Amino acid sequence: MGENTQNQLPISDTPSLFAPSPGSKGSGIGCGKAALFLALTVLVILIGIEAGWRLVCAVGLTIPPTRDRSQIQEWEWVWQHRKGHGQIFEDTIFRFDPGLGWFPKSNYRSDGVNTNIHGQRGVTDWPIERQSGVKRILCIGDSYTFGFQVRDEESFSEVLRSRYLPGAEVINWGVPGYGTDQQVLLFERDGVQFKPDIVLLGFYTRDLFRNDTWFRSYAKPMFEIHGGQLALVHDQVPSPTELLSLYNSGQKRIAPQGLFLVEYGLRTLEKLKRRALDEQSEEWLVTSAIIRRFQESAQQIGAKPYLLIIPHDEILEKESSATHDTARLLKAESARIGMECLDLIPILLQKAAEDPRPLYKGHLSPWGHEVTAAAIQEHFRRIGWF
Repeated sequence: MGENTQNQLPISDTPSLFAPSPGSKGSGIGCGKAALFLALTVLVILIGIEAGWRLVCAVGLTIPPTRDRSQIQEWEWVWQHRKGHGQIFEDTIFRFDPGLGWFPKSNYRSDGVNTNIHGQRGVTDWPIERQSGVKRILCIGDSYTFGFQVRDEESFSEVLRSRYLPGAEVINWGVPGYGTDQQVLLFERDGVQFKPDIVLLGFYTRDLFRNDTWFRSYAKPMFEIHGGQLALVHDQVPSPTELLSLYNSGQKRIAPQGLFLVEYGLRTLEKLKRRALDEQSEEWLVTSAIIRRFQESAQQIGAKPYLLIIPHDEILEKESSATHDTARLLKAESARIGMECLDLIPILLQKAAEDPRPLYKGHLSPWGHEVTAAAIQEHFRRIGWF
């Protein structure tokens, strides 16, 4: 009993699992110092990057970042044109339009690319007044509908008229660079005067991402969803001269509100988020509302709305893509609201498998336009419109 007592360690001398090991206090302080040094080093590097970035922008070598992709487009445009006098449309097919941003010039003439008195594609001056007994189709859209990179007579609208529907009038009012918002606004402002029987909206699948921006090739109107309703914003577009004057006078500046690094990070996150396209995507919510507005506007004048889905050429390389997702959403919405719709994806894929001629050469090729015209005519026949 006594021997055991002698061999027993005092309680205060008993090792504990929770007691610090020799030298651990110094190690903790060392780790803390290392972490602090690392944090300070990173901070200094970030400050250096921020300062250097701002200096590069200040001397005019580049423009600063911003999370707003419309704003960055405007800044890039101003940065490129600041030394000019705002006459950016002088040598192009376009003129400035305060309601739409830009618009085709009347009676423009070039080799194979012409416009009529109304700014529509081709040399035929279609009268506003209708001919009795003659059906009229009005085509609106972007450069794919306009027929960019093909001649007047090669666009699908002209092939449709001359080869497949010779007894009808087919008016091509596609405008390169337009989003669906501008296309529908053009129809509501100018197109309704022509009292078409059918209004064909050529929806190029990447137009989806033009519909939630107020600056692309140039400043443009834009719709937003406010309180569940479609609302037109940025409806007054400044002229190039006015826009440059705002920046040259200092009323507007090429400078983000926050830190460059933060703006860049937020912009990167926004790009990643945009890769996921579904029914709740901001772009789709706006676009689907614009499509419903298009249907209502056409029906109000007694015309039949028609949606033509024109895919990006990535469909020839990929079985799944943003183009496929967009087409799926467009078809579902068209079916839901009862609007006739033709998806060119399966038609173009079938033709690509059967015929070696290229369907695309940047935009649709002449062969691509011919295939499109034939598909439209066949669909019109099936649904009993012709």
